[in-house]
Amino acid sequence: MHKIFLSLRYLRKKRIAFFAITAVMLSVALLVLVTSLFHGVINAFEKSVAQTEGDIILDIPFHLQDLDALSSHLEQSNLIDLAIPRHEAGGLLYMGKGQVRGVRFIGTDLARITQTPSFKNGLLQKPQEQKDFSLTQKQIETFNTYWKKRFRRDSTEKDLPIPAIIGIGVLGEPDEITDEYDTATISQQLDDLKNPFVMISARTSSESGQRETKKVTRLCWPIDALQMGWYLIDSNTVMVPVEHLYDIKPPTSFDFRIYASKSQDLNVVANELHTTWMDYATQTLGMPQDKAKWANISLMNDVSNAQLIVGEYRKQLFMIQIILGFIGSVASLLIFVILYMMVMSKKRDIGIIRSLGATKSSIGNIFINFGLGIGCTGALLGVFLGIWITSNIREIELWLSKLLGFKIWKSSSYKFIIPNELASWESIFWIPLAGVILAVLGALLPAFLAARSQPVNSLRYE
Repeated sequence: MHKIFLSLRYLRKKRIAFFAITAVMLSVALLVLVTSLFHGVINAFEKSVAQTEGDIILDIPFHLQDLDALSSHLEQSNLIDLAIPRHEAGGLLYMGKGQVRGVRFIGTDLARITQTPSFKNGLLQKPQEQKDFSLTQKQIETFNTYWKKRFRRDSTEKDLPIPAIIGIGVLGEPDEITDEYDTATISQQLDDLKNPFVMISARTSSESGQRETKKVTRLCWPIDALQMGWYLIDSNTVMVPVEHLYDIKPPTSFDFRIYASKSQDLNVVANELHTTWMDYATQTLGMPQDKAKWANISLMNDVSNAQLIVGEYRKQLFMIQIILGFIGSVASLLIFVILYMMVMSKKRDIGIIRSLGATKSSIGNIFINFGLGIGCTGALLGVFLGIWITSNIREIELWLSKLLGFKIWKSSSYKFIIPNELASWESIFWIPLAGVILAVLGALLPAFLAARSQPVNSLRYE
């Protein structure tokens, strides 16, 4: 008991020890913060991939006529919530004089894709229960006015523009300080739209016997804006009904994005998907079994690009943790210096305790307990500080941005809105433990020197 009493007494008297506690606290808090932010980014990426790209990809390397029938057939399985066809093409979007954006045209089933978790809350105007993504009567009348004014004739049904859902970053730019879009202005912009947008792309054909590339244009009318919080989607995506994208990019293959039911093993879902597809292809389509096997099924988590990005994030996290670990070792050095000075200045106390019968190990434990107290206190305070900063990181970042006059975390640079998720305890439990271990290591040499001191030498001149 006397060892603990002396450790606490030294801790109270040697106020310089609070610098060591502060060093341990800041090192632990910084590691908790960085680990949580990186795990937040990784989780945000994996979640965005799963919600926007699906859990499983069914790649069909030939054209199918009735995509809706296949989607409905696949969705009859209890393991599959949604099966959404997808067809893509690159191009330009002309939105008016001087406004041209490079975009990615995605042909899909708008009614189905807006049932996915991320799209439900991402639409700017339409409520979640709205499933009609055709042009409204007001939009048709506005287009007819535009058409008649430009071509001096009434428009036909064939002339009507394609309904499109456009990424919010295509329609506007985020605020430089808050990094938030002015949704009210963009929504009003959609309501007040007088002219259709023009989809511009290139199509390669061999009709004349030679391979030719021709410009293809189609009119589209934005019926809603989409904000996913993932910059790559928000800034360059134009979604249209899949059948309308055929004129821009003739279908030679399709892929279906499969959204599995919750808590399902994706490998089990993939096996069920393979069986369901083979039955549909051979029985409903009358396709030879060998041709049906050309379809490829892959888990989205196994797609090389997704794995590569997550792997790079984890490598960067590991390197930063090593660098911060070296910085944190300064706390261990500081504890060593403090305890070494204490051993040198407390030789008389050590001699008295030894002369009263204390063993060498008892003397050493006093200083080890001192370092352990510094480590435990600093680690505990550091965990709480790291959790608090992580939980309020958006508010802190916004305050700093306003103070400095520029946005610190821009979604256009980091590709995501700043996450404020705390990493799982399994990911950060080692951080306070490492802080305590470093503190104890810093106390070992001074404790050894104190244990070796002889009472006769310590009290010779007393």
